[in-house]
Amino acid sequence: MSAELQPENSDLEKLAVVTEEPFRSRVPLVAWFRTKWLNVAARWYIGPMQHQQNLFNEQLVRQLREYETRLIDLDRERVASTRTIAELKVRLQQTQRRADSLAQRVTELESAESDQEVS
Repeated sequence: MSAELQPENSDLEKLAVVTEEPFRSRVPLVAWFRTKWLNVAARWYIGPMQHQQNLFNEQLVRQLREYETRLIDLDRERVASTRTIAELKVRLQQTQRRADSLAQRVTELESAESDQEVS
């Protein structure tokens, strides 16, 4: 697999982690108030889901890496098999030429032998 097709290892791992982004506001105290409200109203709900999503993402990235490794291994095996097949084709052609040559030689010898018998 070529390098340009493979994402950077760290990119997937970074994207797999869901993190909380801090609230920002141009109005003073709005971000602070929203953060405090989130702590009271939703953190108990969001925290476990975020944790579950991160576990899922981590497992997914791990599985993708295993598939990627297996795919690379299979591609190497395919390349090796293709080379072996090409080499065997060459050897088969050489063997076929040699067999044809030997068959022609046998025919010539049989013809010479029958010519000698006739004489």
